[in-house]
Amino acid sequence: MNDAVNERVREVIADIPRASHRNDGRQAIWRVEGHSIRVVALRSAFDTSATAPFRSAHPPDLADMRQRFPELSLLWDAIRHEYRRRFLPS
Repeated sequence: MNDAVNERVREVIADIPRASHRNDGRQAIWRVEGHSIRVVALRSAFDTSATAPFRSAHPPDLADMRQRFPELSLLWDAIRHEYRRRFLPS
């Protein structure tokens, strides 16, 4: 990516440190690290006490989550779409 795109990504990340998506009865809390989407928690959209946080310094990226939970493909697609909409120029 060029420097202008990298700068824009850094500006947007500073404004929006985390985002959340709900789909298929699940909610994923995610953030951007560099050029990677990291999922920091996955929980039921109906029962917020049922949360699976990823406590490591480097939570799993979106590709890892697609492999672990392929049945949530609509959720992962929504996150990828939002990432592209916010961080990549048209």
